[in-house]
Amino acid sequence: MIISLLFSLATGVALIWISIARNDLGYEIFKLQKEIDNGSAHITKLEVERDSLLSPYVLNEKAKDLGLRIADPGQIRRLID
Repeated sequence: MIISLLFSLATGVALIWISIARNDLGYEIFKLQKEIDNGSAHITKLEVERDSLLSPYVLNEKAKDLGLRIADPGQIRRLID
């Protein structure tokens, strides 16, 4: 009877410990998934900003600010590899 009671107590403690460990792992997975989602959203925002900065209109305005203009015919030389 005592052995059965001790075994039941040990089994109960083990089940509680496993439940706590499972909850901790679930929380850790949730936290990591949230970090992944935040990183993906940040990457998307950076890609939009990159595309905006590389748009022909923005590049043309920056070139005008720097005093650059389109090359005249004959000013561009192509080098053959």
